[in-house]
Amino acid sequence: MSAPVSTTQTSTTAAPQVLRLSDHDDDDNAVKQDSSSSGNRDRKDDKTNNAVSVPWDIPSPPTFQDPHEYRAHLKGRLALAFRIFAKYGYDEGVAGHITVKDPVDPTCFWVNPFGVSWARLQASDLILVNSQGTVVAGGPVRRLNTGAFMIHHAGKCLFLYTHTWSPVGEGTTNGLYSPRDAYLFLPGTQHAVHTARPEATCVAHSHTIYGRAFSALGRKLDIITQDSCVFYNSDFTGSALELGPGQAVADALGPENKLVILQNHGLLTVGRTVESAVFWFMSAEKCCQSQLAADAAARGRNQETIKVRHEDAKRAFETVGTEDMGWFSAMPTFDDMARVA
Repeated sequence: MSAPVSTTQTSTTAAPQVLRLSDHDDDDNAVKQDSSSSGNRDRKDDKTNNAVSVPWDIPSPPTFQDPHEYRAHLKGRLALAFRIFAKYGYDEGVAGHITVKDPVDPTCFWVNPFGVSWARLQASDLILVNSQGTVVAGGPVRRLNTGAFMIHHAGKCLFLYTHTWSPVGEGTTNGLYSPRDAYLFLPGTQHAVHTARPEATCVAHSHTIYGRAFSALGRKLDIITQDSCVFYNSDFTGSALELGPGQAVADALGPENKLVILQNHGLLTVGRTVESAVFWFMSAEKCCQSQLAADAAARGRNQETIKVRHEDAKRAFETVGTEDMGWFSAMPTFDDMARVA
C-alpha cells in the first residue's frame, strides 16, 4: 500500500506588498529573460501599478571549449565549495560530500577524499571516481566515502521534497512523497543522478543542523519569505513514489528539480554549476532555519505563518530561482573564499 501524498495549501492572506513586480501575471513589466546571449535580464517600469524599475545586469557563467581547462576550473571551484561549507559549519565529522561531473570523462565524478578536512581542501586533493565506485585518479589520499558514490543516501529516505529549475506552470512538479519502503543506503545513486541529469554538473549534500532538524518533521518547506521563493512551485498531486535502490534520489529529483529533503538525514541540492548547487544548499539551510523559528513563534501565539501568495511567489521564483541567478548569488561567497586562499 502506498502512503498518501501530502500537498501544500497556501493561505489567501496577502503578504506585505513592498516590491510588487506587477498586479497581473501577464503584465508587460513581469520579469523577462533577455533574448541576447549575455543572459542579462531587464524589467520594464509600469507607473500605473507602482511597479519598481530595477535594471538587471547579471553575467553568465564562463564557458570552456577545452574540457581539460574546464576540468581545472571545476576542481578549483569544488575545492572552494568545500572550504565554504567548512566556514559555515556544514561539515560534520567525515560526513557529507559535494560531487562534480568530470567534463573529460562524464562517466566519472570528482569528490573529496574521505577523512580530509574540508577547511584545508585543495583542488589537488580531490579524487576521481568512476561509475563502479573505483578511485581512478586524484590526490595522495584516495579513500572514498561510499556514501558519496551512493549519493547522499537518506537514512529512511521516506520523504523527498523537490522543486524545479523551470518557470512555474510549465508541467513541472514538486511534492512530499511517502513511499512504503526505503533503504538506508541506495547503491549507485551518485552515478544515477549524474547520468539521469546530464546538465546537473554538481550535487551537494551535508548534515547541517537546520536541514537535519527540519528533515525530521516529514513536511514541506512553506513559502514564507522571498528567499524561500527560490524553491517555489505549484502543488503536487499524484501517486506516491516507490523507492528502489540506486535510482531513488535521481527519481525524486526528476528532470528539473533542484532540492530534495531526505527524511531524518538532511538536504541535497543539484546545480548546473558548482556555485548554483552551493547557493541552493545554503539557501535551503537558511529557509529551514527561518521556518523552524517562524513556526515556533506562530505556535506560541496560537497562529499560523502567513504564506507568500502564489502569484507573488511565482514572480519571485522567475527572478531569483533561475540557474544564472543561483550562480551569480554565490559569487560573493566564492570570491571571499578565493581571497582567503
